[in-house]
Amino acid sequence: MFDIQKFHSHRKGDFGKRLIYFDEIDSTNRAASDLARSGVAEGTVVLADSQTQGRGRNTHTWYSPGGVNLYFTVVLIPPVERLHYLPYVAGLSIARALDPWEFDSDLKWPNDILINGKKAGGVLIQTSLEENRLQFALVGIGINVNTRDFPDELRPIAISLAQALGKELEREKFLADLLFELEQLYGRITGMSWEEVKNLVGRRSSILHDCPVQIEHQGEIKMGITAGLDSMGGLIVQTPGGTEIFYAGEIVSCRKK
Repeated sequence: MFDIQKFHSHRKGDFGKRLIYFDEIDSTNRAASDLARSGVAEGTVVLADSQTQGRGRNTHTWYSPGGVNLYFTVVLIPPVERLHYLPYVAGLSIARALDPWEFDSDLKWPNDILINGKKAGGVLIQTSLEENRLQFALVGIGINVNTRDFPDELRPIAISLAQALGKELEREKFLADLLFELEQLYGRITGMSWEEVKNLVGRRSSILHDCPVQIEHQGEIKMGITAGLDSMGGLIVQTPGGTEIFYAGEIVSCRKK
């Protein structure tokens, strides 16, 4: 079980000061959405020890066993013109929290965290707009921390930090470190240029530039060479038919530089 007191003993910033914890829940994003509509403060965190309906992108489910990993959602209210920064700020925060262990980590567009080429974590951003005004944004994060084995269908593509490191990590401290990194980057969001964000992400990703990729988009597989991000976070790909920009999709194959 997650030790809330231990987490607060490690917490260094305000994110997570209000931590709402569930032993089991359907989805932390769903619970956080209800709380955000009631007006909770920015930086409120909803954390679950396990999820029964954990969500990934594109209607995918997120494998969410109890007692081993991190599944949480942070409530934020960014300026609407900085909304497209969020998945990248979240990904960078995870990568920075991983730095002490010197993992072979990689940011995979748009919001996966890879270690040794396998998925160790992911980010799901959801927003609420009313009358064209942003009410709140939810940053949902799942990290495979201490899972020792995965279902057969995930074993070839998923990894946990414990598997990569050869020993278990303290979830409470890792969450505190990750939230502090997120708070620091998010605190700079109004002053950071998009070029700065792209440069930070580019240094953490082998995929954004000069990478031969196959992208599944709207039921089709597109092939090409990546050429960075556009001004709104779309992935620029040089395809045989010309330049295309993808704002959604799934990279199903990528040969690293």
